[in-house]
Amino acid sequence: MKTLRFVLTMGGFLAASQASAMLPPLYTSLNEYKQLLVSPELTGKLGSADWITDIRHDETGFVITTNKNTLKVDIVREQQDIMGPEQFHFVFHDVIPVE
Repeated sequence: MKTLRFVLTMGGFLAASQASAMLPPLYTSLNEYKQLLVSPELTGKLGSADWITDIRHDETGFVITTNKNTLKVDIVREQQDIMGPEQFHFVFHDVIPVE
């Protein structure tokens, strides 16, 4: 009986810790913005003389506009077998000069 109680208790703790790792949509999008802004690929694609004038989130990722360029960045969501924060990575497209 003690073993069953222990297993049920540990299972409850595990389920609670897994569920608490899920992020609501607001925090998911904030995490996406944060990861985008600290990405070395972003600074590699945009020049250090550029300043960001607009970041838009669309159905596939981000469109970043600077004083000189536009950059499309796709978000690729990764398949997950367990609950937790959503895993993703970015695909950076070629820079398009602003006219």
